[in-house]
Amino acid sequence: MKYIYIDESGDLGFSEKSSRYFIIACAVIDDDKTHIQFKRIPKKVKIKKIDKKTRKNAEIKFSNSSPHIRKFFLEAANRLPIRIYALILNKKHARQKIVSNIPVLYNYLIGVLLENASYDQLMKGKLTICLDRCMSRDQIGNFEMYAKTEFLKKFNNFPDFSITHESSSSNECLQVVDFICSAFGYKYNRMGLRKGCDEYTKIFQGKIALEYRDFFKEK
Repeated sequence: MKYIYIDESGDLGFSEKSSRYFIIACAVIDDDKTHIQFKRIPKKVKIKKIDKKTRKNAEIKFSNSSPHIRKFFLEAANRLPIRIYALILNKKHARQKIVSNIPVLYNYLIGVLLENASYDQLMKGKLTICLDRCMSRDQIGNFEMYAKTEFLKKFNNFPDFSITHESSSSNECLQVVDFICSAFGYKYNRMGLRKGCDEYTKIFQGKIALEYRDFFKEK
């Protein structure tokens, strides 16, 4: 079994209070052994780095963790044979006709991410694609139809894959991807504001297969 876990950082709003960047990233895991090790990372962090009282909390997130915890988390992920793909959307470059329909934009971005991350994988056995549960039931249905339609255009035989939507509070792998995706968010939203904005992405630099930062930028 192969796995792709997807998370996002920032928002797709376009008001003055919205984030400058929207980032969607995924981790690709090629086998069950690595998947088990990846899933155990949050538990290891809790045991080794968090006191017993705080340890009872179900979920550890990048946003409420210390720099020490963040680095420990990302270093643990970096030791595993995974691949990381990320799309960085500078929202000032987004096309207005897409901005006016956020669900279409969201589906499109995930479709591009999966096209890059899963092409080889879909030709080799079963694949599970897991997203953080942030869509409504109708949006989930529309996204799954979109994803399957896009894949059908690219493959002679329909790939053997499934799509799940789970809460990161109950899925340890999504918790790890939250740290990975948020590391990109930290980098881009602080770029030009302070030195060392890439201190977290540097940890897993060797695992990054794609970091597409000029999305929608006019040539």
